Amino acid sequence: MTPTVKLIEKIEPSLVTILAKTDTAFGIGSGAFIHPDGYILTNFHVVQRFDGFIVLPNGDVTDYRYIGGVPERDIAIVKANLKQPA
Repeated sequence: MTPTVKLIEKIEPSLVTILAKTDTAFGIGSGAFIHPDGYILTNFHVVQRFDGFIVLPNGDVTDYRYIGGVPERDIAIVKANLKQPA
């Protein structure tokens, strides 16, 4: 098992798929949990200040709300609506 495979196995449980609906389009991308309360780091161009849904590592789907971002750096924070800590 290579170091890269070990790293992927370690971080995979923190990765999510993000589905955002803007006024005129849909955005899809990925993100990673950065806090057990459900805060996720993602790209601003995916969420563009809009709320949407995430697919959790176990396949469950839940909604998120946009918290804030820095468009110039293409980063954003969203918060997943979780029933239990991530």
